[in-house]
Amino acid sequence: MNPEDINPYAPPQSNVGQIEEEVQFDAPSAGSGKRFLNYLIDRVAVFGIFFVLGIILVILDEKGVTFEAASIFEDIGFLQDILFTGVVTVMYYCCFEGACGRSLGKWITGTKVVSVSGEPLSFGKILGRNLTRLVPFEAFSFLGGADSGWHDAWSGTRVIDLRAAPVPKPRPMSASSMPRFYKPQAPVAAQLDSRPQDPS
Repeated sequence: MNPEDINPYAPPQSNVGQIEEEVQFDAPSAGSGKRFLNYLIDRVAVFGIFFVLGIILVILDEKGVTFEAASIFEDIGFLQDILFTGVVTVMYYCCFEGACGRSLGKWITGTKVVSVSGEPLSFGKILGRNLTRLVPFEAFSFLGGADSGWHDAWSGTRVIDLRAAPVPKPRPMSASSMPRFYKPQAPVAAQLDSRPQDPS
């Protein structure tokens, strides 16, 4: 293509979806402060689920739909409590992160779970990531200033900070992808020099 056919004022020919993926992939990892805040918010959300579930069971008992179903929480043992809490926690994270990559805490702090390889998150990866949370002392893997824990490293995921995402870099464009409607004019000085001279 002739360089004179290139329009320097043409809009860039780019894929917006691809730019968003590149921004997420290049975004910095969320710091340990935001990760801890995510943990606190999500723990409160899980306890809120238990609170609402308890109220629903009490109402159902009073209406005669169930028979002393609310007393299950009163008679539950220590190991049963840990197991039941773990199952509800995994379900909570899988539902939110599987749907949009963000739990309630991540929505509030502006963070998101992405794959280290840049590929879309699969449900299997999300499930494996959250089952790892049940490993004893997994929460202590963040100690020492680490920005990621065992459930990140073992599942090949990381949590990025969307509010600190860098400005996407412009992609280079080839001359063949640019419009050919622009014809640059000759410089004014060249036009003056090309005018016929007055013989007088």
